Amino acid sequence: ESQPPAKESQPPAKESDAPTVPSKRVSNNVINSVRGAVYRDQTMKNLRQIGVAIVNYESTRGRYPAAAILSRDKKPLLSWRVAILPMLDEQGLHRQFKLDQPWDSEHNRKLIERMPSIFQSPGSDLDDGYTNYQAVVAPSTVISNGRKATRIRDVRDGTSKTVMIVETDDTYASIWTKPDDYDAEHEDPLRGLGS
Repeated sequence: ESQPPAKESQPPAKESDAPTVPSKRVSNNVINSVRGAVYRDQTMKNLRQIGVAIVNYESTRGRYPAAAILSRDKKPLLSWRVAILPMLDEQGLHRQFKLDQPWDSEHNRKLIERMPSIFQSPGSDLDDGYTNYQAVVAPSTVISNGRKATRIRDVRDGTSKTVMIVETDDTYASIWTKPDDYDAEHEDPLRGLGS
């Protein structure tokens, strides 16, 4: 039997002769997974603070905030987010709003850019002043768009089992002062929800 020819032995390559091997990059899936975990954590903190502010609003006023601050003739002017500002230690900003004018009045429009960071959804690509945090609204929800304010005793399933605020994706986001929220009365209740 013939043996394969012996390989010629070569001297080991010098370090300077060795080709440069690029360091391995972390895949985008890993980066996105870590980034997603950080975003989810921040979103949960924001939603928790918003929830506490709404509960504090209810304990001081005896009712949850309505979906909108209404004019005397019952037209929506400003969002519930403006109504809970004092419960978020934003009394100074709350005092600057003209609560008898709509969100897009000449005066109130200037305050859109002063949106508190708690309403900023992490990872969102929206312009300043837009929020992904929306109240789930219908006539019988906690933050009601009906004429009657919701009280804690009206929450029949209990507050720990009731959805009040959601994070929507960017297509459903709105200007934070605008009384525009997530309509719970459509056929696909998960449509447009964020992470």
